[in-house]
Amino acid sequence: MENILNRYKQKLDFDENKQSFSEIHNNQVTAFYYMADTTVNLDKDLTKVIDSIEVLQKLHKKSELIIKMNIDTDEDTQYISILKEINTSTSYLKQQFLYLKENIIKKDQFNNFLFWKYNLYIMNKIKLNHKKLEQMGLSTLQNQEKLYWRTSICNTQDEVFSLIVSLMSICKLEINFVEEYFPNKWNESSLEISTLKPLHRKYINSENSNRYKHKNVWMSVMDFFAGDTTISHL
Repeated sequence: MENILNRYKQKLDFDENKQSFSEIHNNQVTAFYYMADTTVNLDKDLTKVIDSIEVLQKLHKKSELIIKMNIDTDEDTQYISILKEINTSTSYLKQQFLYLKENIIKKDQFNNFLFWKYNLYIMNKIKLNHKKLEQMGLSTLQNQEKLYWRTSICNTQDEVFSLIVSLMSICKLEINFVEEYFPNKWNESSLEISTLKPLHRKYINSENSNRYKHKNVWMSVMDFFAGDTTISHL
């Protein structure tokens, strides 16, 4: 994020030492690029979450195939029961993020707190069932199958699962930012951006420029990325 900000500062000839109307103008445009960049990254990260969940689903199908080929019918029932529960949870998780991706694009409202709280519960449930399945396989499969089970199924599941958790954390941060600055500010901010024009020097120190010196939403965005904990909420 810091590198992106530096790039935009250079592109816009941003000078932090100048307290002028033109600086506010540049701040507004820089913050707009930040907002646009965040929404683009959010869409990409949500897609990565969905793709990773699909990889997890393919691993579950491999697990089921191994079980059917190597486990007796009586023992197979317990395996299939756990796999069914895992598949149900994983499918639900995928649907949740497909829904989220669609609604972020539409800028529709959703309950941010409940969404992450419930999906954390689903993730913990999947993780617990993964461990159960892993231990069952290691205790019942033959030695040759155990090696494949551990390396190609269990270890890979852990890696993909960790990736999903990390991506979800990133998405949550991005969504919090979008939710903070877009819903109530976007119409006003879009209008403000659309009316930005090159500034004449005579306006820089005029009394008319005083109204631009308050911390508007764009300055707040700049503070957000600069680590300012006293961001004003307008």
